[in-house]
Amino acid sequence: MLEDPPEHHEDPRSPEAWSDFIARELSGTRKAYLAKPDFLLGHSRAERQTTADYAGRELLELVQNAADAAAEVDRPGRVLIEVASNCLYVANTGQPFRSGGVTSLMTAHTSDKPIRTARMIGAKGLGFRAILNWTDTPLISSGALELGFSQRHAAAQVSDLARQSPNLAAKLSRAKSERPPLLVFPAIGTDLEDNLDPDTAAMLHHVRALRSAGYDTVVAVPFRDGGAAEKAIDQAREFEPAFLLFVPTIREIRIQLPEEPVRNWSIAPSEEVDGDVTINLVHGADTEIQSWILRRRKGSVVIGEADRDYELAIALRVDQPCGAGVLHSFFPTSLPMPFAGLFHATLELASNRKMLEDASDLNAAVLSELGTFFAETLDELREGERISGDPLEWLVEHGAFPQQLKSLAQATWRRAKQLPLIRSLDGTWRTAVQSKIGPVGYANFLPQRFFGELAAVESTNAETVLRSRLEVPEIDPSELTERLRLADLSVSERALAIVGVASTLPLLHHDRRLLLDANLRPMPKTATPFPPPSRTDQRHSLPRWSTARFISPDLWEQLLEHAKGSTLREKIASLKGFRVTEFSVDSVINALRVRLSELLKGGHAEPDRLQAEFLGHLFALHDQKRQRPSGIISVLCKDGNWHDVTTVHLSAAYGISGKINSELYAAHPELLIDEPAVNGLPSDAQSVEEFLLWLGINKWPRKKTESLPAEWREHVKQALPETFVVSDGGRSQKLTRSALFWEHSLKAEYDTVEALGDILAAAPSLAVLAWLALDDRMDPLNPAEPFSVSLQGRTNANASFRPYDGVLPEVFREIVKRSAWLRCADGHVYAPQDAMIEPGALASLFREPEAPSHADLEKYGLNVRLWRRGLERAGVVRNLGDLGESQVYRLLLDLPARDIPLEVCSRFLIQVLEREHFDPDLGGADRERYMLEGMVPIIAKTGREWAARKDTVYAHRDDLPKAVRSHLKLVDLPSRRNATQVAARFAIPALRKDVMSIRLCSIEAETGELATAMTTRFEEARPFILAMRNHVSPDQGPLRRLRSVRLNIAKRAEMEIKIGDETILDDLEPFQHSLDLKAVSQHMV
Repeated sequence: MLEDPPEHHEDPRSPEAWSDFIARELSGTRKAYLAKPDFLLGHSRAERQTTADYAGRELLELVQNAADAAAEVDRPGRVLIEVASNCLYVANTGQPFRSGGVTSLMTAHTSDKPIRTARMIGAKGLGFRAILNWTDTPLISSGALELGFSQRHAAAQVSDLARQSPNLAAKLSRAKSERPPLLVFPAIGTDLEDNLDPDTAAMLHHVRALRSAGYDTVVAVPFRDGGAAEKAIDQAREFEPAFLLFVPTIREIRIQLPEEPVRNWSIAPSEEVDGDVTINLVHGADTEIQSWILRRRKGSVVIGEADRDYELAIALRVDQPCGAGVLHSFFPTSLPMPFAGLFHATLELASNRKMLEDASDLNAAVLSELGTFFAETLDELREGERISGDPLEWLVEHGAFPQQLKSLAQATWRRAKQLPLIRSLDGTWRTAVQSKIGPVGYANFLPQRFFGELAAVESTNAETVLRSRLEVPEIDPSELTERLRLADLSVSERALAIVGVASTLPLLHHDRRLLLDANLRPMPKTATPFPPPSRTDQRHSLPRWSTARFISPDLWEQLLEHAKGSTLREKIASLKGFRVTEFSVDSVINALRVRLSELLKGGHAEPDRLQAEFLGHLFALHDQKRQRPSGIISVLCKDGNWHDVTTVHLSAAYGISGKINSELYAAHPELLIDEPAVNGLPSDAQSVEEFLLWLGINKWPRKKTESLPAEWREHVKQALPETFVVSDGGRSQKLTRSALFWEHSLKAEYDTVEALGDILAAAPSLAVLAWLALDDRMDPLNPAEPFSVSLQGRTNANASFRPYDGVLPEVFREIVKRSAWLRCADGHVYAPQDAMIEPGALASLFREPEAPSHADLEKYGLNVRLWRRGLERAGVVRNLGDLGESQVYRLLLDLPARDIPLEVCSRFLIQVLEREHFDPDLGGADRERYMLEGMVPIIAKTGREWAARKDTVYAHRDDLPKAVRSHLKLVDLPSRRNATQVAARFAIPALRKDVMSIRLCSIEAETGELATAMTTRFEEARPFILAMRNHVSPDQGPLRRLRSVRLNIAKRAEMEIKIGDETILDDLEPFQHSLDLKAVSQHMV
């Protein structure tokens, strides 16, 4: 309870009395400062600190003072806030300033508000100092009092004190930065008038005008600068009318800002409902009326040994949604209040009135009372049907509670547990102990008619309050699912319940018996449910022994409507606890396969029938637009056993490729699928073939990877550069080919097909050609599926093998090309590389493939074009231009051992030489062997014969005398061919001039008319020859020789030939010439 105030002197009631009062106060203050100079400096610092503490609340503090003034006279007060460009005016009705109020301005912490009879909002008398953030010259007009403050007046007062006290003067001198306290030295009467500048005088005039308008007190705050004016305008704009709810002493406030419509706010009790209020907001021509439920409560709490009074208030907006705000202690604090609505309590505030006092027992007790009051208010409003919707929504937290308000939150929930604030699904209001809840979101999926005792919630936030704040117990999941299973649910109710159970309960409680099958019967507990296929004919295609079931189409439609997810796959995934599996060939097959596996492991009496039925139903269900089902699917093969479909091949009953496979794998029945009938498949060959290919059966010989055969290791190794790098992406090693050994530092695998050796050894030649022609993988230009070699190497036994990323020969194609399996025209089989499709003039060099009959081609689905394609893919060349470099050298090695005319072999050399593109380096090991062992045809004295390549040379034969030619081993190639190409392609060098010389030994000259005529004609022709050659080429070297050459006509000429160490004498052939120095000898018969 409030204590009676002590006796005090009557307040001044005239300007003269106030002047005397101020003079007495100033005299006491001056004496105190003279006696204790440190007081002056301390008061200056304290005033500055208090001013800073209240920054941001300047306008609010003035309005708070206005509310206290109205409380003292026990009449509703009016407040005016007027912001001009250079000054703020706050006017109010109510009790004018008392002497104690003026004293508290002059000396902090001396306010008499705590001992006044009326309840005051402010209790320390400090808030007025907030305006010093904006001004140095405030003015006050209240009752008979009119006073002001200014730095100039305060400085004059302090200077006068300093003249009287050297000690004070010394302290002030040392504290040069300290400004004198402003409010300690008020100016009144003539002192006030003498300190006014013209602007301030005009403000005082406006203050007096406001007093004349009926306001009891006016405070003017001349702005120190433009920033202060902006802050004043901002605070006025941020001012909320909600404070009228908690400050009953103010019923009206008027706010006037520069160049803005005037705002008038007023509050009045509702004429319709006791306890409600309306706030009228007029903003220029706009009017708004707010309706609020306002509940107040007063009481006291025991703190220590004393009773402490408190006042509480809660306001809930009823005409529109009410959001969360901040805690009020009459005016807004800085503490966010997460509950919706506005809350007020009389609390102990910090000096800046923004925050609560720390470690305040009173605050903790009052806030707990506020929480209890809130819960009880909600119950009262619920019972009176004053709030629509769920009362729990008001207990939802819209953010985290500050630490200082957690006692309020706990008190609210603690009291709410005890009150019937929870409406059940059957419409009954229950307490938290009397209620139950279901899984998360249960209100959205449990039918009310079967779960009446559960709390009815309208939002997830309210449900969170039930779970985490009111701690309502949850119904047992087993009881929930059992009740749903036994209930007579509609399809819609069942769908909602299934979706809810799937999204909230553990998998243990996802009872498949809640689902209905296509016949609207509950599914067995072990069923594998599938959505109904879009094709009605598929809905009855599952075997009887399967546990798979199709969900009722009506139920499935409802499930899709309510299940979570935006796509079909996401919706099905949300029902995974019920084992609902997406209807696809893969999922259905998986369910069928699981059941089939169970029956087979159980020793079923007819395993072949089960597996055949499985394939038959799979054929009926499959959709080739979808992916092949995962896992192993077995088919019955020619060997009478079931094998993985991906490891076997189509057989003769399944189209052309099957017929070819049957020929290729005649010795391997385990690799060929048996007839359709024994596999449970229809007889439609084309559709069954497409089905089996969809399952993954091999249309052509199955590709596989094996270790590189030993006989091909050197071939692959020689294809490597002498130095190369292997790398696993992280680390690399540089290897030298000649230093590597297989298995120790080199290993390789290669791509081949199943039983390739048996195919090439035993299959009909035309069947192999048909496979090669029709299998797209055999196209050497197909990069999608190469038959490659994978090689790995390492430097030593301690290192890891790492892959080589370079180009390597395709061993698979080399095996096909080099193996003897191709039937040729002579009735024998040869390697494709030894045959040519169009040998032409070289027919005796190459084997010609056997031409198939029309019936044979038709048997394998071929025509002549496809047959030729098969030959080409096998490695049979069309003509010499297609012959690879290694084949050329290999053929050169084979020719001497074959019974082939030498002129044909010479013709072969000429055609090789005439090829536009030929790279000897691609000859590989075959070229190296040719370099060592190769032989070529030459023309000897007795005709053509073979000679070792290394002993032969090439020369222009027509330029050599016959006697010379008979002594040289000249390769049988025509004259005037590119000697460089001969050397590059056949490794046969051109004849070097330094190893042979020809000299005329004797000449028997010819005289007479014929010799003279020939010599004359030569001299006459020389100028023309020179002119023509000069036109063709500017090179003068040959022309000089032509100018100096002479012609000798001889009957006989003997020449000396030196080849190495051998010397030969012989006659020059008739009508041949020999160039000797500067003479041309023409031998005539």
